[in-house]
Amino acid sequence: MEFAALSDIRIVVAFWIGVVSTLLAVIILLQVLLMRIALTLRERRSSRYREVAKNWLIRFIAGEAMDAPKMARCDLPDFLYQWIHFQEMLTGDSKVQLKQALSGFSLESRVHKLLRNGNFEEQLIAATALGHLGDKQAWGQLLALLNKPSPLLSMTAARALVLIDPDKARDIVLPLIIKHRDWMPIRSALMLKQADPQFQKAYLTLLDCDAQQPPPYLLRLMRLLSPEQINQPLSFVREYLMNSDDPNLITACLRLVCHPSELELVRGQFDNEHWTVQVQIAAVLARIGAPKDVHYLLSLLNSGQWWVRYRAAHALIELPFINRRAIKRLIDSRSDVFARDILLQIVAERVRR
Repeated sequence: MEFAALSDIRIVVAFWIGVVSTLLAVIILLQVLLMRIALTLRERRSSRYREVAKNWLIRFIAGEAMDAPKMARCDLPDFLYQWIHFQEMLTGDSKVQLKQALSGFSLESRVHKLLRNGNFEEQLIAATALGHLGDKQAWGQLLALLNKPSPLLSMTAARALVLIDPDKARDIVLPLIIKHRDWMPIRSALMLKQADPQFQKAYLTLLDCDAQQPPPYLLRLMRLLSPEQINQPLSFVREYLMNSDDPNLITACLRLVCHPSELELVRGQFDNEHWTVQVQIAAVLARIGAPKDVHYLLSLLNSGQWWVRYRAAHALIELPFINRRAIKRLIDSRSDVFARDILLQIVAERVRR
């Protein structure tokens, strides 16, 4: 009898445990379902409002006199997202009109509030918008974001500081670019590209000093620059091209060659057989090559590496002293079928452009 009673109790307890577990599972399932429905509704509203904001901004830029669009608090990030998209894409007077779209309708205070109290995505959007506005009142808040653990947030704040006041931001942001190996190279390169020439020159000076004792991430810092941003030979580029045998370092240095006075350094690498070095040599010669370099580019057309052949052919076609008739002679004189084909491909690409 005692055993039967004990068994009954165990059955009752197991039954209620099963009931409670089932109820909890149903509640969790309903919560997940409701969250999914809410997310779907928010995404649809966001998509609709971004379309509304895009059409309104296009008409505003075109010069139509219009009232500010109706905007709830949850709509502001979507409006700013579309505004930033146009700000990044347009130039000249259109950018000025875009700034008027925010300042003319007194949206700055709401953007400041979004920067202070918004979630992660809203803070990113607000910081970027205030940077494009050149809003100096946001300086203190943006400085605080530089210390955030998120690389994306700190980097967005740094870029905003550079857009607001590049002279004042120079001593703050440049050491951070050197220090932060977790900052995305593409965004760092964009920051440098959009900065004024003085900011870029200060970065080159800082990089030149650091390169005397190369840190392990020197290659990353060098790749943030493009040849168009450099208007002077760099001492560390000369040093490494003359003395280094590291193909990665040589390739990175060749990317920064921008002046005809450095051509002899480039020619000093003509015997380097590493394919990445050869690709960069061809790219340099396309920019500043001389007639005496044509023979080397022709030799690269016989390379077993497709990218080497492609860059060499591209360089030959781009050289200003080689005309269409000379290009045709080059094609006809190639005995190597791959060399002839790559030249024909580059010519076809040029015609298509």
